[in-house]
Amino acid sequence: MDETVINYAEKYSSVIDERFKLGSLTGAAFNDNYEYDFDGVNKVNVYSVDTAPLVDYDLHATANRYGTPVELGNDKQEFTLTQDKAFTFVIDKRNLDDTMMANSAGKALQREIDEVITPMLDKYNLSILAANAGTIAYERISDRALTESPYNAFLNANLTLTENKVPLTGRIAFITPKFFKLIKRDQIFKNGSDTAYKAMVNGQVGSVDGVPIIVIPSEYLPERANFLITHPSAAIAPKKITEYKTHDKPQGYSGWLCEGRLYFDTFVFKNKKMAIYYSAEPDPQDLTLTALTIGNRTLTPAFDSSVTEYTCTTSDATNTITATPYNNSTTVEIKHNNKPVENGTAVTWDEESNVIMVSIYFKHPDDGFAVSNTYIVRIQRES
Repeated sequence: MDETVINYAEKYSSVIDERFKLGSLTGAAFNDNYEYDFDGVNKVNVYSVDTAPLVDYDLHATANRYGTPVELGNDKQEFTLTQDKAFTFVIDKRNLDDTMMANSAGKALQREIDEVITPMLDKYNLSILAANAGTIAYERISDRALTESPYNAFLNANLTLTENKVPLTGRIAFITPKFFKLIKRDQIFKNGSDTAYKAMVNGQVGSVDGVPIIVIPSEYLPERANFLITHPSAAIAPKKITEYKTHDKPQGYSGWLCEGRLYFDTFVFKNKKMAIYYSAEPDPQDLTLTALTIGNRTLTPAFDSSVTEYTCTTSDATNTITATPYNNSTTVEIKHNNKPVENGTAVTWDEESNVIMVSIYFKHPDDGFAVSNTYIVRIQRES
């Protein structure tokens, strides 16, 4: 069999590399110069060296005036690559003559990189950053826009990174079109940041609070995302295999067989995750209960997570109130006639009306802004 293998990663390297870099939206979020090594087939090792504590210089000491030497250790983080993707397609010789074949194969590979591979890498990178962010803020930006500046939400996020000692330079933000629209309409942002506003409106690379902004399709971030700010020191995106090639006159085909493979992954460092801030709208289901019980009494209507108001009668002097949230990361707050009650404890009923309020909420880590939902049970005590 006469088979000629053309490696288009080399033959068309200038074209393919250029399109890859221009098409990638998340490349700036990672430091390609980070030192790591591959260990075996699927392991990546990253090393970080400890530091020594500062002490007072002892001018009167007979030895060790700089303090007692400590042995510096090092921390090795081992990551396992999990993403091994491939593609293949055929360009049949019947469709094009020999003269156009090579050019067609090269363009097809470029198109595969530009329209399939690059978006896939961007989405995967952002999903890993969001899932491992040191700060995850659940907030309804659209609600805040009615009472508070969305621009302020972004400022709070940036201040959080500063409090976490994240370098001021190098930060980068990915925002959804929805948040982009809200912040463009924010009068505080327009009045206080005219240069950045004009740059963004003109479709140029803009910045908010000194952080470069990349507006990305909503599907690139997890569902309900508002924005994500990160620093290149927080993560790496190693690629062990990046291979694109075509086979001329392969067995079983008349034409060109194109193949490609990517073996890669994205990892967030455990000591650097606080350099990532992720803002998202809460899932409405996260602000619901899966169960609400008042002792063994019957609620009317029967409990349904989507129903928030109930009535109940009891002849008992006390009953135990238990509220089970759908998401254990939420905070559950129970009040009986506006007095706090610990979840899972008994309540002594008043002679007259009794109102139980069960609130489920996410509280914003910076300013206490809460996203909440409340269930109400009106209880009549019978003698």
